[in-house]
Amino acid sequence: MDIAYLLWLQELREATPWLVKILSKLCDLNVVLLPALCFFLYLSVDKRAGLWGLLSFHVSETANLLVKNICCVYRPYIKDARLNPPARSTSYSFPSGHTMYATSMLGTIGVWQRKKHVWITVICVFLILVTGFARNYLGVHTPQDVVVSVILTGICVYFCHRILQHLADHPEHRLPVILIGAAVGIIVLVFLECKPYPMDYDADGKLLVDPFNTKTEVYQCVGKWLGFLIAMVLDMQFTHYAIPEKKPVRYFGGAVGAVLLFAGSVLLHKVKTFPLGAHWGGLIVSLAIWVIVLGVYPLILMKLGGSRKEE
Repeated sequence: MDIAYLLWLQELREATPWLVKILSKLCDLNVVLLPALCFFLYLSVDKRAGLWGLLSFHVSETANLLVKNICCVYRPYIKDARLNPPARSTSYSFPSGHTMYATSMLGTIGVWQRKKHVWITVICVFLILVTGFARNYLGVHTPQDVVVSVILTGICVYFCHRILQHLADHPEHRLPVILIGAAVGIIVLVFLECKPYPMDYDADGKLLVDPFNTKTEVYQCVGKWLGFLIAMVLDMQFTHYAIPEKKPVRYFGGAVGAVLLFAGSVLLHKVKTFPLGAHWGGLIVSLAIWVIVLGVYPLILMKLGGSRKEE
């Protein structure tokens, strides 16, 4: 039934090439734009809400890749040759990573604003649904991939909210929780590096999914997660970031920070080779980007912002 649905969407896709470009660009922007948006919230609007979005993003991405690389479900176009998507992926299908990006950060923003600005919540829900539909429309995910991604990410968003609530009430637990989070990230990396992967080949003798490529995503994900946690330690021990009172510094500085994280995200997705290789090099570069942007930049912003707004 899912293949029949994707074949029907393929007919629609072939009749609307203009829509393919729009939805493809939307999905690509989700990956690099939404973390930058949450970072802007962190720097300039509401530190806790921005932190919630960023934490949800990292936890959801780790959970997504863990499930993806345990289940090792092939893309729908591998299962059925009649499907011919406009672009093909080098990773597994289940669950949808792009839907995870949208649900983790837009979902957080939507829940945060549900009482103050319902229209923002409506827009966030709409964009999540559009992203999920786009992954089906582009022929790279089944409906099951999308639905499970939304459910899994929703659980992660709720879990992150409860964690932040607990740490607000018990600040003495912050460092132990950060250390546990780092340990979990390392355990996920070791497990996914060591576990066996399917080694199936197509008619031309090429691997249907090369484990090296899937593990490259894992190394970058864990690098971002560890960089995020190190930045949290820096904030907890040294920076104690609070949104600057000076509005020009607050908003212009927040915009610059968002651009920096956006540029770093683009770098991670565009650069094909790193010093020390795609795995360890990708991990180190990912870690460095998040430490510099999230750990060091807020300190600079506070120095320029003068008096501070209490959180």
